[in-house]
Amino acid sequence: MRGAFIMKLTSSQKLTLALIILAVLLAVTAAVVAFSGGTTGGTKPLFAGSGKLAGPKLPQLSFENYPTEEQERELSDITSRVEAFREELPRHAEALAPFFERSTRQILSSHGGENQIYSPLNLYMALSMAAEVTGGSTQGQILDLLGAPDLESLRNQSQGLWLMSSLNLYGGETDLANSIWLNNSIDYKQETLDILAGDHFAESFRGQPGTEEYNKLLQDWTNEKTRNLLEDSANSLQMDPSTLLTLMSTVYFKASWHDMFPEDLTATETFHAPEGDIERDFMHRSVSGDYFRGEHFGATSLSFQGGAGMTLLLPDEDSGVDALLADGSDLWDFLSWQALRRADPNTPEWEESTWAKIKLALPKFDVSSNNDLIDPLKSLGMTSAFDPDISDFSPLMDGDIPVCISKVNHAARVMVDEEGCTAASYVEIMVAAGAAMGPDEIIDFTLDRPFIFVIHTTDGMPLFAGVVNRP
Repeated sequence: MRGAFIMKLTSSQKLTLALIILAVLLAVTAAVVAFSGGTTGGTKPLFAGSGKLAGPKLPQLSFENYPTEEQERELSDITSRVEAFREELPRHAEALAPFFERSTRQILSSHGGENQIYSPLNLYMALSMAAEVTGGSTQGQILDLLGAPDLESLRNQSQGLWLMSSLNLYGGETDLANSIWLNNSIDYKQETLDILAGDHFAESFRGQPGTEEYNKLLQDWTNEKTRNLLEDSANSLQMDPSTLLTLMSTVYFKASWHDMFPEDLTATETFHAPEGDIERDFMHRSVSGDYFRGEHFGATSLSFQGGAGMTLLLPDEDSGVDALLADGSDLWDFLSWQALRRADPNTPEWEESTWAKIKLALPKFDVSSNNDLIDPLKSLGMTSAFDPDISDFSPLMDGDIPVCISKVNHAARVMVDEEGCTAASYVEIMVAAGAAMGPDEIIDFTLDRPFIFVIHTTDGMPLFAGVVNRP
């Protein structure tokens, strides 16, 4: 019957039917190639729907069972690379200090009496990807902000920070993830996608922005990488139809205190928030350690299992967090010194430090924030990327359509209790058209008014920083 039906068609109808069949076959072939990640040209072929194009070969840093010989060799190679990076850590710390200081001051200073959380490492990783997809002055401004003389230096530094932060050999967990989300109707340069996968460990996805399917894929990926800690923010992620590209970077951190706070010492006490006194649960513990004095603050640090730590900075009663965050405050000298000290133990002692028994009272807190970073980044000198008339995204895509970054969103959350700390964050960049002797001093360190904290890796790189106005 099918053969008889075709025989009855006219020549023009047969030609039309053949063209339709050919088009369907080509579309199916393109979809298969795209989903498999295979390509022979400079761009990925088009396909219908949403899916993962390719993923990087992520280094395996932990194993459920005893590792195989091949896995041991790979882990040994990664460890050697990390150790080589650590040998140069003082130089890297000095190069990164201006970015960490300027961006932290700019972003935390906008707290407006609310809790404000920022991950310097998260933004650094996101902007490192942005540097790869931009050119000219657009790229130059990003490199200047990140303190990198060129792309190759940025790649080495970004990869070293990634591996060093993620190598959890001694307890604790720090997981970083990057991804790039492409528009199904745009041709992209495969060479740049390969660099993002190889040097920045970025997964590539492709679909139609503005569709429920593609938005759900982005939301699920973000929730998976942040362990659902930012579910409300992640579930609101949307790529509108004009989106040409979205860069996503996430950080997840979880560690137990080296010495936990006894739960039976936790008690309800008063915290002096900006809008008035509130009652909160305070954890209590006496620790022997360094107590540091700055011009308008006192500080001490707590250790996590695995070597990471949290520095607590309490403004003097006649001062406040705004004075500490101001340009010229010796807070920044202290934090830079602290990073260098962790990178190089031979760094001289902080001038005003005391080994003491510290009677610590720290409120339990679960604080979060969700911020637009476009204005802070412009204030930091990154302007070209937001101007469609001069922005340059030629390393990733060609065309005469004006393109610029239309959105930079940063969501973060930090939770602290008697057992330890859990934290997560993401940065979304959317591109659219258009030992010791016993202490002889006792110090009461009660954080019962707005304070600042910094969570840093074993090697002193700042993972999270925040202002707690209301625990």
